[in-house]
Amino acid sequence: AIIWALHPASVEATAWIAERKTLLSGTFSLAGLIYYTKYTGKPTTKTAVIIVGLGAAAMLSKATAVAFPLSLFAVDIWKGDRKLLKKGLSAKLPLFALALMIGITAVNAQQEGGFLKRHEVENPFMHLLYAGHAYASYIIRTLFPINLSVIYPYPTSTTLPTIFSLLTAAVITSGFIAWKRNKYMLAGGI
Repeated sequence: AIIWALHPASVEATAWIAERKTLLSGTFSLAGLIYYTKYTGKPTTKTAVIIVGLGAAAMLSKATAVAFPLSLFAVDIWKGDRKLLKKGLSAKLPLFALALMIGITAVNAQQEGGFLKRHEVENPFMHLLYAGHAYASYIIRTLFPINLSVIYPYPTSTTLPTIFSLLTAAVITSGFIAWKRNKYMLAGGI
C-alpha cells in the first residue's frame, strides 16, 4: 500500500475490496515466477506442480493472468539460456492449456455482456493503432502519473495513436535485437 501512496496508477487494487482479484492474481503470479526461477536451476516434479497450481490460482483470480505462461518464457530469455525455452515445457504446457480455456471463457462472457463491440472502429489497422497507443500510454503514465482518469476515451485523431504505435514497435524491435545479440538482461527487461 505504501508503494501506491507514492504511485497512484493502480491504487484501486489496494483500496477497493472489489479489486482484491488484482492483488490475488499478482501475488499468485509473482509466487509462480519465483518458483519458476528455482525450477530452472533444479527441475523437480513437485516444483512443476506448484508452478502450475500458482498459475492456475492466478488465472482463476483474474482472467488477465492468462499471460502468465508467456512471462515464464520472459524469465527464460532473461536468464540467457536458450535451452530453458524447451526445458521448462512440462510446467508451461498445462498453463497454456488452462490459459486458452480461461481466455475463451472470458471472451465469451464479455461478448454475451456486449462489451466487445463498444466502439465504432471496424478497421483492423485502427485496432492495432489503438493497441500501440494503449501500450505506450500505460508506460508513460507509469513513469509520469499525471492526468490519470477512470476512463480514457479513444483518441479523436490518428496522429497520436500512430506515434505511440511506432514507439511500441520500436520498443519491441529493440527487445528482439537485444535478444538476438545475447543481451538477455536488456531483452528480458523490455
